Amino acid sequence: MGKIKLLFGLGVIVAVIYGGAEVIPPYFSNYEFEDSIKEEALHSTYGTKTEDAIRDAVFKKAQDLEIPLTREQIKVQRTGSGQGSGTVSIEADYSVHVDLPGYPLLGFLAGASVVRRSAILEAGGFDRRFFIGGEEELLAADLVSRGWCLRYVPEIVVHHYPSTQRDA
Repeated sequence: MGKIKLLFGLGVIVAVIYGGAEVIPPYFSNYEFEDSIKEEALHSTYGTKTEDAIRDAVFKKAQDLEIPLTREQIKVQRTGSGQGSGTVSIEADYSVHVDLPGYPLLGFLAGASVVRRSAILEAGGFDRRFFIGGEEELLAADLVSRGWCLRYVPEIVVHHYPSTQRDA
């Protein structure tokens, strides 16, 4: 029994390290990019750069950080009387693809699933209008609309033990 626990523990550690290696670098790049956008907006507010020059600087930073962004996805807006006054607003709309294990899904059955508690709480949980049937579809839609990824991972085995009291 001790060897099984050891192997299981090692498997969990390897999975966490692999997941971290896949997910963490894009987060660091994103934070660095957001900081550079704020810095560029602040410096450009008091500078004389045109909106196109600001867009080019942001685009260059995105390329340096390997962020999948086109010039058209960068919106620069200057408010005020002109260059050197007012404020500069910079928006960049993009998403970063992260290779996660398993296969993407848009729904699941609640009786045989593993879902992060924080995700369920963020989405508001199961809809109280439904008791059994349909609540998973609404929760799945709520999760996806909030940016959560739903995946089928065949290596994960879930055992469902239905309540003996609820259906009695």
